[in-house]
Amino acid sequence: MKTSNIIINHAVKILVILGITFLTNLSQAIEFKKPTSSTISKNKTVYKPLPKLKINKVKQKEFVVPAALAWAEAKRHGFKFYPAGATGIKDGLSVMGSSFYKNDTNAKQEAKNTSRFSAGILMEMGTLVNYDLFNLGVIDSYALLHLFQGKRLRNLWKIKSIDFGGTYSMNKRITTNSRSAHCIVKVSIRGSGFGSKTGGFASFKEVVLIGPENGRWQDAFDVR
Repeated sequence: MKTSNIIINHAVKILVILGITFLTNLSQAIEFKKPTSSTISKNKTVYKPLPKLKINKVKQKEFVVPAALAWAEAKRHGFKFYPAGATGIKDGLSVMGSSFYKNDTNAKQEAKNTSRFSAGILMEMGTLVNYDLFNLGVIDSYALLHLFQGKRLRNLWKIKSIDFGGTYSMNKRITTNSRSAHCIVKVSIRGSGFGSKTGGFASFKEVVLIGPENGRWQDAFDVR
């Protein structure tokens, strides 16, 4: 009886040892995979926030530029200044153009060489330009004079305002706080009767530009 109990106890110990060994080997054979970002992304789109970019804001200031200086610099970089009807070089130095009026049948007429853009700042028409208009009779005629036509200001530069003197109206205004400085000034001869000695006159006085604080106003026109 005692011998059989000893045999049973040994058998139990052997079974316990075999069971532990089996479980240990089984746990090593099985790999438990933990969820990763790649497995999650297969079932669900994961949106990661973009890193914040550092933005360096350019400080800006206003530059008030006299007309003659602005014209000279802009002309040098290809901006055009001229009266409607002009041909040839349109640099505003001494450019002849046309004036316009309506005849007795209300049809629009063009009188050549009756308007002028000169010295970059003077816009004239009528007898100031061509004394023969004294006998032409062009009361209620007008001329259209273009400034800063053909190009836009350089990046980071804008136009705030442009100032004129004389008797005029605006046929096309600048687009404030934009890179387009192009505008059209309308100069007119008003009155009644025939054979007026009067002439229309306006002058370009100054322009206000907005650009980088550490820049030069000349940079605004340096468009390549």
